[in-house]
Amino acid sequence: TECVFEITREAQLTSAPPDWRTYLVRTWGKPHHPVATALPRTKAEVSHWNQWVAEGWADGEKQATEIFLSDLSRLQRDITGMARYRVLLNAGRVEEPRVVFEHKDAVGGGDTLHLNDRTIRIASQPGLQGHVRRGSDYGYPEHCR
Repeated sequence: TECVFEITREAQLTSAPPDWRTYLVRTWGKPHHPVATALPRTKAEVSHWNQWVAEGWADGEKQATEIFLSDLSRLQRDITGMARYRVLLNAGRVEEPRVVFEHKDAVGGGDTLHLNDRTIRIASQPGLQGHVRRGSDYGYPEHCR
């Protein structure tokens, strides 16, 4: 097989396009102080403690780098995938999701009533098309044509 395309995420309705912050900015809680009984008491314990804290810190930095690189890969994959989707859509190689718009005069009852309720939802997800649109071989990288 020369090339494989796959849909890795379902289509989503959003109010704004994705932003790099969604992928690369994370928040972490503050670490808790160790309980007093776990703290070192002797010089030997302090020496071991300092060594283990340094090792733990180095492991944490390594893990943070791995997480960042993984998040960066997801960002690159998703942005490239969105662009590739548009190219494949224009070439007829992928179908659009089917979006349904619903309007209801009143929804609910009991304690809650929604008037003029409008719902937008994706009824069917897009799928890749194996057939080639007549007169078009566009939509694949050069080495896959």
